[in-house]
Amino acid sequence: MIYCPQCNKPLEEDSRFCDACGCPIPHTAPVSEAIIPPPMPETAQVFCPNCGTPNYAGESYCQNCGTPLLTNTVESTRETDSSAVLSGIPAKEKKGLPRIGFLIGGAAAALITLVIILIAVFSGKKGNDGKVAALYLKEDEIYYSALKNKEPLQVTSRFTEDGYRSYYASYYTAYSEDGKLLFYPDKLESGGFKLYYRNIDNPKKDPIKIDSDIDEFQVNEAATLVTYLKDNGDLVQYNLKKDDKDKLASEVEWWRVSEDGKIIFFRNDDNDLYVIKNGGDKEKLDSKSRVVHVNSDFSCIYYRKDENLYKRSLSKNAEKEKIASDVSAVLRVYDTGEIYYLETGTTTSRGSYMDYVDEDMTGLTSWDTAFWIRETLSEDSPSLTVSSLYYFDGKKATLLTDEYIDYKTTSYDYAAVAFYTAGGKIEKTKLSEIESSWDFETMIDKQLKSGEMFLAVGATLSSLDEYENPTSFTFEDEKTVYFIHDEDDDSQGDLVKLTLNGGLIKKDETVQSDVYSYWILDGKVLYFTDVKGYTGDMYLGGKRIAYDVKLYPIDYSEDTKALSFYTDWDDRDECGTLNIYKGGKITKIADEVADYFVLPDGSILFLNDVSSRGEGTLYRFKGSRSTKIDDDVTEIIHVS
Repeated sequence: MIYCPQCNKPLEEDSRFCDACGCPIPHTAPVSEAIIPPPMPETAQVFCPNCGTPNYAGESYCQNCGTPLLTNTVESTRETDSSAVLSGIPAKEKKGLPRIGFLIGGAAAALITLVIILIAVFSGKKGNDGKVAALYLKEDEIYYSALKNKEPLQVTSRFTEDGYRSYYASYYTAYSEDGKLLFYPDKLESGGFKLYYRNIDNPKKDPIKIDSDIDEFQVNEAATLVTYLKDNGDLVQYNLKKDDKDKLASEVEWWRVSEDGKIIFFRNDDNDLYVIKNGGDKEKLDSKSRVVHVNSDFSCIYYRKDENLYKRSLSKNAEKEKIASDVSAVLRVYDTGEIYYLETGTTTSRGSYMDYVDEDMTGLTSWDTAFWIRETLSEDSPSLTVSSLYYFDGKKATLLTDEYIDYKTTSYDYAAVAFYTAGGKIEKTKLSEIESSWDFETMIDKQLKSGEMFLAVGATLSSLDEYENPTSFTFEDEKTVYFIHDEDDDSQGDLVKLTLNGGLIKKDETVQSDVYSYWILDGKVLYFTDVKGYTGDMYLGGKRIAYDVKLYPIDYSEDTKALSFYTDWDDRDECGTLNIYKGGKITKIADEVADYFVLPDGSILFLNDVSSRGEGTLYRFKGSRSTKIDDDVTEIIHVS
């Protein structure tokens, strides 16, 4: 059973449109290592923290693997591992903006709703330096500039007139590892797009068309194979050297391909799970399966079937291994084999709502509002669903609690999870203070679901009950955890640093009060205070860097140690002053900047002086000077 993202009506699994409101029903797209997911502008989505599958905002559990989802949009954007979050990329994909080997898909998250985005730019090693060039939109077409005083090259011929062309351009383009090839879409249509590639620095060579009606694609590291899913559900692999296409499967709903393009997992619309290894025939792994996790080296896959959790290794003669039964959800699987999972929960009554009321009123009659409030609260009973949370270390499972209610967050790098359990003392409310039985019941339901919070590192538990509503967790390493608690009405609270030893809390310290958001950069804490709207004062390592800083985008380069950001942002004109902070000094790049993008060498492309028609001048800032690239530019394409 699936649900319409528009009206929430239950639908059959294979529904393409809602029969109640006509809303298109998306098919989940695979999300793998080094993936840039494209936005869906109409409806916000959230990524599954475990398997990466995009889900519509409002879903409580991942529609692919059953993992609980962060459902609060603002909190989920602040809840990621923020040490290196990429713009538009789930936090676990924090190896840098990939030039190649990433998936481009049509059913991924609308991250235009994000409140905070931190972009991490990595230049990498020799041979993986990224492409120092400019891609941009002009006159509804994609243009390319090598930044070497050469005439810009018009890449596409009939790209799109769609209002979301900037999203298509940024998320459907990729450079090869050596920067010589550009993979890009042209002639975007409702049934997909035509995919091309070309030697971008040799304009005399014609582009080569790979295929039409493509929904999503992934290029391997060597830029020799392109694996893609077509609009009709065909999974195809294209060989660049042979200029040859090989249809791998039909009616594909989910797929993942290794970075070298040699191992492909996929699931069809009957939920049958397959693998293709090294160009061989497809091998059926199991039926009626829902994928939970694929190891980063593609050595094994984890999946659920009939409420059982299985592991299947790709080693020779390996059989599926049953890990647990009665599994209702998986919080996270790690490449180490460690897993947090839930057993099927039970729903129990928690007395009546009057058990949480102090009856301070007597002699009530049917003429009194309080009389009917008391009657309603006496008849109604709160219920609570609790589950058993287990930690699996790769060999055996350990019960952490049988009073699990909800999860807060998990670490992406090592086995750790913060979660709520049932319980916690609920103070009684005087009957005379209750104005609405509905509001009171809603309040009690919320309090019942916000019991004691725990932090588990492996199987070791520590209570976080002394902190008021901890949120925005960052797991810096196995010994250091940050979070914000005791938030006020402006969502600003105390930033706390926990020091752990053997998974237990040994020390806590308040880093700063009245913090809205923060990140860890090279061991220093970058944070915002005094936030009004989407601007605030920015600090690094306890030192104030600037006032009136726009919260997003913030760009930090690990190589150049430079921080780029906007100040004096004008919401009406959608532009601000672009600055760079490096070596303790702020340099103003330009005023009235509408967009910018940091290239792998640390230079910055920025769009300036945008007219009422949305056209501006594109510049490149390098060193201490800005050089004009082109006029009448509408968008910078953010691809390395």
